[in-house]
Amino acid sequence: MNPATQNLPPIRPFVVSEKKSSRDLCTLFGQYIAECQYTRRRRPATIRGYKAVFDTFVKLCPDVSLNSLTTETMTRFFAVVQKRERIIGKGTI
Repeated sequence: MNPATQNLPPIRPFVVSEKKSSRDLCTLFGQYIAECQYTRRRRPATIRGYKAVFDTFVKLCPDVSLNSLTTETMTRFFAVVQKRERIIGKGTI
């Protein structure tokens, strides 16, 4: 065993059950971000971008759960994101 990895916690697989809620969706996203940071070694700016998009998703689709997450849900989310009014700077559009 590599001495640098001896004290790390064991890797747990992603487990998705039928009772997962949007909070669990956030937990899985957090696990994905950790994988991106430490396994895939994504740049900090990339991680910030991933988090910003996920935060927007959660704000625009607060009732989405793992069971209701479909390609149709994602298509609707992307349509809303493209059509919404964006605020840039200090309250200007």
